[in-house]
This record gives sequence, C-alpha cells and structure tokens, in this order.
Amino acid sequence: MEKGIGGVRTCGGDKNMSGPKSSSYRLTAQQMAILREQQRLEQERRLEQQRMQEETRHHDALLAGIERHFAAMDQSMERAEQVLQESGKSQTELKQLQANAKAARVQLKKAQKKTAATSQELHAINGELQAILNTVAGADASASAVSASMEKDYRQELQETIQTGFSLSFAGIGMARKRENVHLKRINEILAGIGTDIPAPLKERFVTIRQQADAITDAEYLENFCSVVVTPFARDCRDCAGYDDALSRYCLLAGEAHVAEQNFACTREGLAAMEKASAQLEEEILADRERTYINEALDAAMREMGYELVGDRVVRKKTGKHVRHELYSLKDGTAVDVTYADNGQISMELGGIGNTDRSPTAEEGEQLVEDMQSFCKDYATLERKLAERGVTTVHISHMPPSAAYAQIFNANVMR
Repeated sequence: MEKGIGGVRTCGGDKNMSGPKSSSYRLTAQQMAILREQQRLEQERRLEQQRMQEETRHHDALLAGIERHFAAMDQSMERAEQVLQESGKSQTELKQLQANAKAARVQLKKAQKKTAATSQELHAINGELQAILNTVAGADASASAVSASMEKDYRQELQETIQTGFSLSFAGIGMARKRENVHLKRINEILAGIGTDIPAPLKERFVTIRQQADAITDAEYLENFCSVVVTPFARDCRDCAGYDDALSRYCLLAGEAHVAEQNFACTREGLAAMEKASAQLEEEILADRERTYINEALDAAMREMGYELVGDRVVRKKTGKHVRHELYSLKDGTAVDVTYADNGQISMELGGIGNTDRSPTAEEGEQLVEDMQSFCKDYATLERKLAERGVTTVHISHMPPSAAYAQIFNANVMR
C-alpha cells in the first residue's frame, strides 16, 4: 500500500482494499478556527441588528414621551401666565419653569442632531434623551402643580386660601423632614447609582421599590427597608449586569438550533446557567456547520472528479436515527452511494445504476468487482481534494472488493 493523506495508508494500486468504505471526516484545526470565526461574526451581526432595532424603538418612544410632556407643560404654563396677568402676582416661579423648559429644548435639539452608526452609539444618544425626558417630566409635573395652585389661590375666597395654605405648609414640613432622613437619602443614592441600564426583568421591581420608599414616613421602618429590600436589590442589579445581552444571545442561538427556549431567573445563578446553555448551543451549532461544510466539500470534490449527483433521500431506521443517501453516477454506468449517518460517519459503496430494484447479474457482478478495484484511485484523489479544503479523513472500515458487495442502485428512489 501507499502512504496517503496525513500518513493514513491508502489502497493505491492494491486491489484488496476497494470495497465498501466507512470513514470519519473532521476539519483541521485551522479550518475549524475559520468556521468558528465565521459563526461568531454572523451571530454578532444578527445580534447587532436586533440591538439596533430595539434601540431605535426606544429612541422613538423617548422622543414621543418628551414631546408629550413638552405639550402638557406648555399648556400648564400658558394657564399659569393667564392667572398671573389677571392677579398681578410675581412671575418668578413661572419664569424659572420657562427657563428650564428652554434649556431642555436646547439639549433636545443637540441630541436630535447626533447620528448613530451602531447600537452602542444609539444607546448613548438614548441615554441623553432619557435624561431630557426625566427633566421635562419633572418640569411638566411642576408646571401643572404651579398652574393648579395659582388658579386655585386666585379663585378661592380669602378664608379658604388661608386654610389651604396652612394645610400645604403642614404637608411641606412633613416632606422636608422626610427628605432630611438619612436613610431616605441613602436609598436615593443607591437607586441613583443603579442607573437606568438594568436588566428588563428588574425594571418593574425598581419602580416598585422607589414608590414604596416614597410612601414610607417612619424613620425606623425606612432603615429596615433600606437594608432588607434596597441593598439586596442593588446587589442583584450588579450580579445580573449584562443579563439582557446574554438573553438576546441565548434566544438567537436557541432559534438557530431549533430548540425550545428555557426560562432563566434574573439572578447570578440564572445568568450563569443561561451562559452555560448558550455555550452548549454554540458548540452544537458549530458541529452542525462542520458537518454541512464537510458534506458540501465532499459534493464539490465528487463533481470535480466527474461524478454527477443523481439524487438523494433520507431513510429513518427503526432505532429512530436518520441516514441520508446521495447517489453519484459516472458516464460508464457505475455509481457511488454516499451515506451520511447521524454520528457523522460517512460510508461509500460502488455499484451499478438502474431504474428498478434488482440484484446484479453474474456478468454485472464481475464487472462491478473490477470497478471496485479501480475506484481505489478515485478514492485517493477524493481524500486529497478534501484535504485541500481542510477536511481530514480517519478510516474506520475498508472492505476488500467482492461480488458479495455488488449491487444495482435504483436511481428512481433517489429523485
């Protein structure tokens, strides 16, 4: 025998190793690295496309929210201005609101002039818009409150005004004390430190905690609330940093692998489990791409050698496993049946080709044995062409030529 590709012994001119052949094919380390990088780039492209769509939707929602608050604030300030003109009272508070609104509009125009080529750039712009939205929403609430207060003060009788003033003053004292509470300040600092970039599953919890904190007036209860609720929540936010990106990647991989998506808790353990599942899916997808690459390389090599694909079919065995057959023919009437098993093993058998299910005649059997012997040279060429494409061959079983393996392939079942 002659030395073949990678030191594997091939049949060369030996006519005793040219019967049915079963081999395992794998990509070289270099070709596998190329395939892995292609997969990474493709997944990153699709993830970037998803992120860009999400950021664009968020961008549009922020702009709509800002314009809505601007419109409401303008109406409130217009009503307040009318009251002030009728009453002749000071416009200091109203002028401050107008100045704040003007400054916010300047910031909005600057943000709208910015363009984004990536989701990261658009995310930064959305951060600016979110800050503007927070400012405008606060100014809107203030304008509404000022307008309502001015209108009420102007319309009511003096005694009612005094009573209302006393009530409001009393509430203001209580709120002032609340703002001075060291525990409330600590809660606000913790929540402000979390920011807006928190995982989606925790955002609703964030809003609830802030509302609960605002409703608490008892100092001792507020201290307990800070240590039992707020601090653990901040820790969860830190532990789950990157959860949304990890979830997008997992969903993308699950869709590509055609598997049902699992639910993962927004916790440190849940994030770790999701990243582990993503890594497993990525390896499964890579293995599938490797098989596809090998199949396509084998098909291309067979065509280069003059073999024509007649047809293919998938057979389901009793064990539930699937076997795919591809039938290639030569002009001399011989054919090669290439079988792809679920475990990646590929088998090749040479035979005759016909249009019915039948066994070869004795004369055809003798001719097929000779064809098996001559096929050895083609097989060596096939291995060389596969090696040029980064595919290595590991021989599993090479049977000698024999009339016992002679068969006629029915081309009609392959179409």
